[in-house]
Amino acid sequence: MQTPLLVARNLLKTFTSGTEKITVLKQMNFTIHAGEMVAIIGESGTGKTTLLQVLGGLSSPDSGTLTLNSQPIEVANEKQQASFRNKEIGFVFQAHHLLPEFTALENTMMPGLISGAPRATLIREASDLLRKVGLSRQLEQPITELSGGEQQRVALARALVRRPTILLADEPTGNLDPVTGQRVFDLICELNHEFGLTTVMVTHNHSLARKMDRCLTLKDGTLGVCPRI
Repeated sequence: MQTPLLVARNLLKTFTSGTEKITVLKQMNFTIHAGEMVAIIGESGTGKTTLLQVLGGLSSPDSGTLTLNSQPIEVANEKQQASFRNKEIGFVFQAHHLLPEFTALENTMMPGLISGAPRATLIREASDLLRKVGLSRQLEQPITELSGGEQQRVALARALVRRPTILLADEPTGNLDPVTGQRVFDLICELNHEFGLTTVMVTHNHSLARKMDRCLTLKDGTLGVCPRI
C-alpha cells in the first residue's frame, strides 16, 4: 500500500491584478505518495511555479490545508516554518540561485550552515554529494568557473545536503541543452531512489515528464492526469 506523504485539501490561491481577481489554484485536492516521482506540466502562466511555491511553504494559500507527513507545512511561527523547510524540503530552480562568491563545496553546504549543523559533518556530506553528481574535481572551484550543467548539479547537491523528505524541482533542465538536461534528470531519478526521496518536478519537457511515475497537468486551476502519448 502506498503511503500518503504530501496531502493537499481544497487549496485556493488567488492574485489581484488591478481590479481583477485571478484564481490560480481552484479548491485543489491531491495526494503524493512516499517515494513517488511526479511531473507537473502545463502551459506558461497556468500557475505551475505558484503551485510549487505553495507546496514548499514559500507562498501561502488563501485557504485549504497542506500537510507533509501529517504535519502542516504552514505554521504560525515564521521561524519554525523556515526551519521546517530547511529540514524537510529541498528546492531546485531553473535559475540555480547559487552564490557566486563561494565555491561549489561552500554552496552545497549552505543549507546546513544556516541550520547550524556541525561544519565538519557538512564538509563530509557535501563532498560526498558532489562526488555523486560527478563533481569530485570541482569541490573548491568557484561557481563562476563552472558550466551551466555543473552549476545545476551543484544546486541539486545543495538541495539534498539536509536529506530532505521531498524534492521540489522547478524546470531544473529548462536552461540546459538536451544532453546536459537529460543527465541532470537522470541524476534526480538516481538520487530519488538512493535517498528514498519523493520528487515533484515542474517541467515543459513532456518527454522527461512521461518517464516519471505520474504525470499531472495543471489547467484552469485544477490538476488532471496528463495523456500518455
